[in-house]
Amino acid sequence: MIHPQSSQSTQQLITYRPQQQHAGMFISGFDWRLYGTGTFRQMPRDDHEAEIYLNRFVRQLGDSLHFRKKEIAYYAALEDRTPGLGGSPVRKHWHFLLACPDNPYLLSFSKQLWEASNGWLKIQPYDREQSASYYINKLISDGALPYERNLETLHYTGPSDLIEACTNNPYVADRLKEKTFGEYLVHGLSYSVGAETQQ
Repeated sequence: MIHPQSSQSTQQLITYRPQQQHAGMFISGFDWRLYGTGTFRQMPRDDHEAEIYLNRFVRQLGDSLHFRKKEIAYYAALEDRTPGLGGSPVRKHWHFLLACPDNPYLLSFSKQLWEASNGWLKIQPYDREQSASYYINKLISDGALPYERNLETLHYTGPSDLIEACTNNPYVADRLKEKTFGEYLVHGLSYSVGAETQQ
């Protein structure tokens, strides 16, 4: 969950996108095990090749830990910001949520497998109170394509009414709680979005 910070000195303009908020809330309603950010030593030729690398990693992880194919799922966005699109350039890399059975070797095997074949990996246990699902959906709102595998096999435990759930969320400004689309600038508090959004 994204929590407001109360310091008056941190007031700024914040962009609020209802669709991004609702999608983040929806995706956080699944039982994810890990949140990862994976880079590449050698850049993939295109998005399709990057997707092949992600799928290979997920398959190798499942094989190494003896998971069945339907026991492992992911939701991901490929971040790639080139010069001329606003902001500083960012090398192509994945942000992903991974759902699978628990295993004491999950973190270490994930790191070893990704780094042996792809590049650097920051991986951590998923924390629903942090903002990983919101950050991935922010990337998607900014133009990244969503990728998912086996999402339909996961059990959803989130809110059944996302608009109603927004009315209790301190991140959402009172005047925007019932909005479902658009983009709004809100002058007010800054919000802590968790360490996982950092590179």
